[in-house]
Amino acid sequence: MSAKVPRIRYTCPICSNVFLDRAKRRRVYCSRPCMYEARRLTGKRVRLACEYCGAQFTALDGSGWNTHNQQRFCSQSCKGKGIAQERHLHIREKTTFICEHCKKPFVKMARADREYHFCCLQCFWAERRGEKHHNWQGGTDRYYGPNWDEQRLKTLSRDNYMCQICGISKEGMNVHHIVKRSEFGQNWKTMNDLSNLLTLCSSCHGRVHIDNLPTPALS
Repeated sequence: MSAKVPRIRYTCPICSNVFLDRAKRRRVYCSRPCMYEARRLTGKRVRLACEYCGAQFTALDGSGWNTHNQQRFCSQSCKGKGIAQERHLHIREKTTFICEHCKKPFVKMARADREYHFCCLQCFWAERRGEKHHNWQGGTDRYYGPNWDEQRLKTLSRDNYMCQICGISKEGMNVHHIVKRSEFGQNWKTMNDLSNLLTLCSSCHGRVHIDNLPTPALS
């Protein structure tokens, strides 16, 4: 077990706080705020030009500091933009866009390569509903025909309440139309024929419709 390193008692010249530290550290101030305050009171000030916007500003002369570089920017805003520019990052600025739904202008903090098309979620869904939605398939009547309940139970019984894609069996299984209902119009007898119905779980049913997962052939 190593011996404890001896500590020396110091007194901070700014706040008069007494603190302990190792002798080789040769600390003068108890904390960074006190160090900054000492530099503010006693440091030499110079006139500089902001490296981002070019504006003139006054700052402490950091040429004699060992741990800090000279201040380069006039504000935190210019500092963030300047560093982002040096690192080839995208800079966000206030930009005015026109909403495609309500046609009203709105302001967003956006990158130069980014475009906003809607001012709010309400306008987004209003513009993407119905025929304008990317999954629109022409629409259809939600009525499946008077024999739907009977044919649905026959399909579940035929498939032993088992998903014909992943093989899972649980409550709440779905019955899928292999050929889309929109293709039959009002011909519900052919639409609900057992050869056109398949038992699927809710997960596989969603993948069939959204990801175009192929359905297995009936044996």
